Amino acid sequence: MRNQLFSLAGAILVVLAAIQSIGSFGSTSPTIFTPPPMPFVFVEFAGFPVLLIPPLAGLVFLLWDPRALLRGFEPRRFPRRTWLLLATLLITSAVWYVWIGRAAVQYGIAPVFYAWVAINAVLALLSITLASIAQRTNRPLHRWMTHVLLFVWGLLYAFPWLGDTL
Repeated sequence: MRNQLFSLAGAILVVLAAIQSIGSFGSTSPTIFTPPPMPFVFVEFAGFPVLLIPPLAGLVFLLWDPRALLRGFEPRRFPRRTWLLLATLLITSAVWYVWIGRAAVQYGIAPVFYAWVAINAVLALLSITLASIAQRTNRPLHRWMTHVLLFVWGLLYAFPWLGDTL
């Protein structure tokens, strides 16, 4: 049962990251250091309630590795879908930052943008490192940490929206 609590704790961390990214913790969020993510902005523009995103993010986290929820994080092979998620986040996030970089410089928010790039790069490197360690050691805690970091990175910094910073 203790191992299943790790899955629930990870889902709670992902939900809290999503809540922070939509600014539901109060008037001080999102801040320069946690920009609003573009996927959430698309959901809002489409007319769907943004408050559904945090529980949905937690649910997706739980469904990402359902065996961990049912049986706990037992030693087993590192999921290939996690490598696919990592590669997808790396490529699409890099393309996104290159695409919005010109607008950030044009509208005079280059210092903020460069801080986002640095934070994104650190999270990307940590994700790659943790995924490599998790694959090599096959330890449940490393796999859990990798999944939590990937989901939090994807929610907070992978695709910032410039709209609120202009």
